[in-house]
Amino acid sequence: MLANELLRLEGSSLLGAPCSYCTEEPGLFRCLECHPERLSCKTCVLASHAALPFHRVEKWENKHFTALPLVDIEAVYHLSHDNTRCPHWKAPDPPAPPTYTPNPDAPADDRPKKRPRRPQTSAADGHIVRIAHTNGFHHVRIGYCRCPNAPDHATQLLRARIFPGTLSKPRTAYTIALLSYFLTSTWESNLTAYDYAKILCRLTHSYCPEDIKSGYDNFRVVLRVWRDLQFRMRCGAFFDIPARLPPPYTNTMAVLCPGCPHPGINYDPAVKHRKIHCDTLTLAGDGNFRAVQKDKISDPADVHLRPGAAYFREDKAYHEYLASVGDEHEVSHLQPSTCTGLKAGDVLREGRYKNTKVSGVFSVICARHGFFRPDATVDLQKGERYSHTDYALAGALAGTQSIRRIVFIYDINCQYIRHVHERFKERFPHLTHIEFIEWLIPKMHLVGHKEDCQYLYSLNFTPGSGRVDGEQTERNWCDLNGAATSTREMNSAHRHEVMEDKQNEMNFKKMINLRTLCNIQRLAILLTQISCLCQRRPFKGRWVLL
Repeated sequence: MLANELLRLEGSSLLGAPCSYCTEEPGLFRCLECHPERLSCKTCVLASHAALPFHRVEKWENKHFTALPLVDIEAVYHLSHDNTRCPHWKAPDPPAPPTYTPNPDAPADDRPKKRPRRPQTSAADGHIVRIAHTNGFHHVRIGYCRCPNAPDHATQLLRARIFPGTLSKPRTAYTIALLSYFLTSTWESNLTAYDYAKILCRLTHSYCPEDIKSGYDNFRVVLRVWRDLQFRMRCGAFFDIPARLPPPYTNTMAVLCPGCPHPGINYDPAVKHRKIHCDTLTLAGDGNFRAVQKDKISDPADVHLRPGAAYFREDKAYHEYLASVGDEHEVSHLQPSTCTGLKAGDVLREGRYKNTKVSGVFSVICARHGFFRPDATVDLQKGERYSHTDYALAGALAGTQSIRRIVFIYDINCQYIRHVHERFKERFPHLTHIEFIEWLIPKMHLVGHKEDCQYLYSLNFTPGSGRVDGEQTERNWCDLNGAATSTREMNSAHRHEVMEDKQNEMNFKKMINLRTLCNIQRLAILLTQISCLCQRRPFKGRWVLL
C-alpha cells in the first residue's frame, strides 16, 4: 500500500482535465510547495506565484513531470508596489532583428555561418539573480523598483528578506530564512558551511548535484557577516546598550550571567547579605585540548570583526603578553610537583602538539551556572601553561575588586597557587585582590590528588559552596568540541568568531533555561517540606510556596 501511494505521487489523477483555477486552459503545471494534487495552466501559475518565487514547479510532458524553473516561463518577482510592476519600469521596445542579404560574390569564408540571435523581448526584462533558499538554488528574475526615490538594489533585496551576496549589483543572494536555518543548525548540530552548500546542490538537482555550482566561497563570506550581525543584534549593539554598561563590561557583546554578582549591574558592595554565598563570585577554569588550530598558511587579510569584545581576549595584546613573559618565566618557577602526577601545566608535554599553531583553549566560567565569562578565553601554545591561566583569570577578575568573596576552582590549584601572587604582582599589579581569593579543586579531579589536597581544597569542606562540583567546564567542553573539527581548519580570526558565536549561544540558552531550573529547584524544596511534615521532623531551610 505504501509503495503504491508513493508511486501515485509521481503522476496525477487530474491529467487531461482543465486548469483547477480558471477551467479555461488545460492543466499542465503543478507546484510541489502549494497544492501538488491541483493542476493549473501557465497563466494561473504565474498569477499565483507572483510573490512566491522559491516554489518548485513541474510541468507534465513526455508522460512524466519535469522540473520547470519559474524563470523559464517568464515569471518576474517584483519587490515593490505589492509585487506588481513598477509604474516607472518602462521596458524599451525590442530592436528590429538584423537583416542579412547574402552576397553570392563574397568568398565562402566571409559569409556568416549563423544568423545573429534575436535579443530578448520586453516580457523577459529584469535582473536574473541566483538566490539560495532552504529548498535549493533558484534563478529568479527580479523586478526592482525604478521610482526616483527608490533605494539601491541591495536595500530592496533586504526589505524582501533576501540577503545580497554583494552590495553593488548583486547577482547572488540568500534568503534570510536560509541563513537563520543554517545558524540554528550550526548551534544545535555543528553543521558546516561546506556541508550545507552540498545539501543545497542536492536539493536543487538530486541526480546530478555535481553539475550545480555551490558558490561556497561567497556563501561562507556571507555567513560570516550574517553571524556577526546576529551577534551584535542579540547584545543590542545597534542601540548602544553595551556602551551604557559600567566598566569593565562597557562595549562587551557577551551574554552575562544573571545569577552572578556584577558590580554596577546587579550587585551593590554597600549592601551585605546575611548569607555569604549571596555575595560570592564562584569561578572555574580549565583547558580544552580538542579545540586546536592546525599550523598552516593563513590569510594575511583575515581580521577579527569584533576583537576583544566578546569572550576571547584581544589577540594582539595577548601575543605581546606572551612575548614579554617568555619561556624563562615558566622555567624559573618550574619545581618538582608536591602532588601526584598532574598532567596540566607540564611544559614537557609540548611534543604531543606537533603541527598545531594552537594546542587548545583555556576558559574561565561561572562555576555555579556555567556561563562563559567575557574576556576570559585564551589560546594555548605548547600545552597548558600558568601564563595562559594567569591571562584568562586576569580578564575574568577585571572589575571584581568590590565583590565580597571570590572563589576560583581549578584542577591543579595546589600547584598553580604556589607563585600566583608573585606572578600577578609582576604582570597584573592592578588586581590586588588576588590575595583574598579562595582556591579550590573540582570534586572529580580532587580524587586524583594526594590526601592533604583532598582536605585543603575540597568544596565539601568549604562554607558557602553549596552543592557546586566545579566540573561545569567539562560539560561546556562537551558542547563546544562539536565545532572543533571545523574550527581547526580556519584562520585565527575566523576561528575566534565561530567559537565565540558558539559560546554566546550556550550562554543564551542557559539564561533562558534558568527559569526552568529555578522552578525545578523550588519544586524539590517543596517536596522536601512535604516529606518533613509527613515524617514529623523539622525542615532546616527556607519555606517556599509554588
